[in-house]
Amino acid sequence: MNEKIRLKIIPIEGCSFLSLENDVGLRLLLSPYGASIYEITYLEKKMNVTDVHPEEWKVDTTYFGKTVGRIAGRIKDSTLIYRGERYSLIPNEGKNSLHGGKEAISDRDFTYDYEKIEGAQKLSFHLYSKDGDNGYPGNLHLVVTYLLLDDKPEFSIHFHSEIDKDCPLNYTNHVYWCLGMKNIEEATLKIKHDKVMTYAEDLIPLELVEPLPILDFRKGKKIKEGVFDPSLTSTKLGGYDHFFHFVDNDKENPVVTLLGDEFSLDIITSLHGVQCYSCNFQKKVEWNTTDDSLHAGVALEPAYTPDDFEAMSPVNHQKDDFITYRFKKI
Repeated sequence: MNEKIRLKIIPIEGCSFLSLENDVGLRLLLSPYGASIYEITYLEKKMNVTDVHPEEWKVDTTYFGKTVGRIAGRIKDSTLIYRGERYSLIPNEGKNSLHGGKEAISDRDFTYDYEKIEGAQKLSFHLYSKDGDNGYPGNLHLVVTYLLLDDKPEFSIHFHSEIDKDCPLNYTNHVYWCLGMKNIEEATLKIKHDKVMTYAEDLIPLELVEPLPILDFRKGKKIKEGVFDPSLTSTKLGGYDHFFHFVDNDKENPVVTLLGDEFSLDIITSLHGVQCYSCNFQKKVEWNTTDDSLHAGVALEPAYTPDDFEAMSPVNHQKDDFITYRFKKI
């Protein structure tokens, strides 16, 4: 077996990370804490931004590379109304629930198992969440599997759920992409979308509408072309923090492309849209790529349309979704 193609345990400042590396220079540094991505390098260049201190990374509210859920996004007044039932969730952002609530799956230790399969490495993280956890119904077994191909700069995340009660499930990964750049403003973003979400003052999603020019990424444009627009910066959004609904997603071809000055990233997914957050606020964080946190990276979080709880529903008490990330040297 190629010496690179195996699981390695890497200690950093007292924390243990799991390293997967393939034959073409793509390396994932993962953590059982939140079934998370800590760092990604391709051809020795950092593809994502994160806090360089693991203990601070674990408690930071920016969700660096973590799996979020049971429901990614915000739920107004922490009240889930689903199939005729009302569930009181645990608030963690004022009166609202964000990314699953307080100490949700992003802040839990998963167990894991590793397997070398034909053509890939497979690292699966397991978590059991009890009925009533953060107010959500059902005993849940969640498996988050990372699949790294041996001979291509590509990996996937697969979310598999088994649950004994009806409950909407909407997971994503909250990695911030930089593609080896010090700042993401010069990167070009293209999204295969038709509509974009509007938001209330407290960032609760309202409705999907036709995009204004600053929110139209169908032909691709640089992030800097709209991220400083006063219509965004004068609100709590602070820049791009919007859900874009995909059009004609066949789950086989890219629906999101991020183009940097040296690398590109394609995203393929089973999910219905993507939340784009352009890292709009200065934070006192020691980043791994830059000293300036404003627009240091962009979070591209594939997810279901906010509040479309039927689309999030398991079928026969099971649910499966995936996100694939494909890199290219330009």
